[in-house]
Amino acid sequence: CLFYGEEGKCLTSLINKKKGGLVIVSTCQYQHSEMKYKAASTFKPSANPCTNVPIHCILCPPSTSGTPETIWKYNTVNHLLIYHSKEDPYNQGSM
Repeated sequence: CLFYGEEGKCLTSLINKKKGGLVIVSTCQYQHSEMKYKAASTFKPSANPCTNVPIHCILCPPSTSGTPETIWKYNTVNHLLIYHSKEDPYNQGSM
């Protein structure tokens, strides 16, 4: 969970709204409940310098409920290397 920095204790999902747009749903007790996805994903130096938001991984299979896998934007490269690369990302010789 990137709301407070520990992995594996929380579930954060990005859900499509019926009328369009996205909403962030999380079991994390530290989540920003008032976080607006569109505003958080838009860079503004004075108001919002960080755009690390949950995103859907289109390469992962959807969950049993049909929801796409949700990852954090700033973790995309690590996610791709670990889950979608044929090379071992920790093998120094493969890089």
